[in-house]
Amino acid sequence: HPTLTPHTQYTIHIISGTKSGLGSLASTQLMELLQKVAQGGSAVLFTIHQPSSETFFAFDKVILLQEGRVKYSGETKLVV
Repeated sequence: HPTLTPHTQYTIHIISGTKSGLGSLASTQLMELLQKVAQGGSAVLFTIHQPSSETFFAFDKVILLQEGRVKYSGETKLVV
């Protein structure tokens, strides 16, 4: 994990909304693009409601909310 310092600049991309209007191919392409952005050193925050299993497990880490409260925060692969 990088060390946070006051003089370091960070790039954060925030994507909010639904992917419900996207087809399967477009959803896959969007996830691949976001992974490349994250691998380039940027933070990517993405809100999504009821993703497919494939889309859900494409995320490295997730924060799951229920009624506005955090129910889980951590690696996606550990979600049951």
